Amino acid sequence: MVRQARYPGTAAIPPVSRLLSLLSLKLTATRRVSHVDDLLLDIGSALFAGLPVLPKKSALTDYSYRLDHDHQRRFLTALDTTMIASGLATGEEAIFDLDFHAIMHWGHDPVLEKHYVPARSQRARPVLTFFAQDTGTHNLVYANADISKATQHREVIAFCDHWKQASGHDPRMLIPGQKVTTQPVLGELDERDVKFATLRMRSPALMKQISALAPADFKTVTLDRPGRHNKPRVHESAGVKLTSYPGTVRQLIVTGLGRDAPTVIITNDHDIKTKALIGQYARRPVLHRQPQRRPRHHALRPGPGPARRLPRPPRARLPHRHPRHPPAPLPRHPRNHHHQRRCHHRPHRPARLLTRPAPGPPPSRHHRPLVGQPPAPLRIRLTTVASI
Repeated sequence: MVRQARYPGTAAIPPVSRLLSLLSLKLTATRRVSHVDDLLLDIGSALFAGLPVLPKKSALTDYSYRLDHDHQRRFLTALDTTMIASGLATGEEAIFDLDFHAIMHWGHDPVLEKHYVPARSQRARPVLTFFAQDTGTHNLVYANADISKATQHREVIAFCDHWKQASGHDPRMLIPGQKVTTQPVLGELDERDVKFATLRMRSPALMKQISALAPADFKTVTLDRPGRHNKPRVHESAGVKLTSYPGTVRQLIVTGLGRDAPTVIITNDHDIKTKALIGQYARRPVLHRQPQRRPRHHALRPGPGPARRLPRPPRARLPHRHPRHPPAPLPRHPRNHHHQRRCHHRPHRPARLLTRPAPGPPPSRHHRPLVGQPPAPLRIRLTTVASI
C-alpha cells in the first residue's frame, strides 16, 4: 500500500518506517508529534517501526508537511482494496454511513471558515472533516480533511468516485446526515443509480402537515433491536415532490424513536421494506458522538508550542448569607488555602550564605498525642541538711 501511494523516503529511513513511527504515536495514545521525545528510549516502539530509535519531532513534522493530498488519496484506494479482499469492508451491495466532523483548532487562523460544532453547540473556526463508515463491518473506509463550504456538499460524489475506483462499482446505498449534501446532489446520486436514505428538514409547512395527520394514518412497525423504542409508528407517502430534487421520493414520518419531534426519512429506494429502512437508519451511528472513533478536539494547534488552554470554570462560592458579608470563594486545593499553610504568617528572612550544613527541621510533635507517654518528673527543690 505504501508503494502504491508513492510515499517519499530516504535510504536511512524508508517510507514504511516513517509511517509506522507515526502510527506508533497513535497506538500509544500520544496526542502530539512533539511528544515523541517520551518514546525515544522505548525499544518496543523503535522495533515496531523497524528502526533503532524513533525519529525526532522535527523529522516527523517535516515529513508530514512533505505529503500532499494525492498521496493520501492513493493510500486510501490501496487500503480499501486490501480491506475488501480481506473481508474488512463490503465489496458488493455496500451500504455506508456518511457524516461530517469538526475538529477544533485553537489558534488565530483567518483561512479557516466558520462551521457548526455539535460537541460545543456553537459556531467556531474548526477543521471540517468527512468520514464514511461501512455499516456491515463498522470500519472507516474514507476520510477527507480538505473541505470548504463551497465544496462540502460535493463530498458525497467524491466518495462515490473513490469507491468506484477501489471496488469497480458505485456503492449500493448511502445514508448521509441531514446537512451532508443538498437536494440537487441527491438527484445526481439517483442518476448514478445509487440509493440514499436521509432526513428531511422539518419546515413549518411540513410540521403543519404532520400535525394534521390522524392516529389512524399511522401503522406500528416492530424493529429487531432491544430497548423500549422498538415499536415506532410510521406514516408512509410515495411520490413526494421536493423543492430542488428533480424527481419524487418516498417519505416516511416516524414517531416513537425516542425523540420529541417526528423523524422524516426520505429515500429513492421504493423496493426496500419499511421495517428494514427504519431499522437501517435507526442503527446509523452518529460519528461526531463517538469518542472512540472521532479525533481529539485538541489535535490541531498552531505551531510546535503548547496547546492553548481552555478558560477555567468559575470558582464555586458559598451561599449568600448576609449583605454585609459577601460569600467567600471555596479553595481549589488545601495547599493553596491560607488556613492550611503553616508558614503564611512568618516574616520573610533574607537569603544568607551558609558556611555549614543547614540544620534540619525539628521533629514535629503533636499537641495532643494519641499514645500514652510517661508522666513528667516532679519539680522538687533540693536543699542541704543544715538549712533544715
